[in-house]
Amino acid sequence: MSFTAVRRARRPKVHVSQVRSNPASIRWPITQVLGAFNEYIRDSRIRTGSFTLAWFSNLAAYGIIFWYFGVAVEKSPIEVPGFVIAIIVGQFIIFNLFGLVQWIQIYGRQWAVIGAIGRESELSYCVLSLVAKTLLGWLIYANVIVS
Repeated sequence: MSFTAVRRARRPKVHVSQVRSNPASIRWPITQVLGAFNEYIRDSRIRTGSFTLAWFSNLAAYGIIFWYFGVAVEKSPIEVPGFVIAIIVGQFIIFNLFGLVQWIQIYGRQWAVIGAIGRESELSYCVLSLVAKTLLGWLIYANVIVS
């Protein structure tokens, strides 16, 4: 018996219904790769297409997350705490603000009021990351203290 035959014989039998993919784990590499692609390509049609594709994949993943959450809330006999809903909606808003910063970086550098976000996009990402992590951390920490 060859080594490959032994490896195949030891594989556990897994039914397709047992395998579930996490939409957030699919969203991350798609948006990261398309975001990096957008930083190096100068053709505006390709940049717009890849940016739109990244937004579509992000919103599709969050659509699945919200749908699963809604089904879980509906079938649960226990009422969902308000802070859980705040965390999920807060993550959706805050994570989509990163895409908004990239959109301003691509298309809005010449705008007077918010053009500074596009011109100083690295600083904008750092501030947004700090605010997002702090806000979500305090949401979780405050509800641990209250409980």
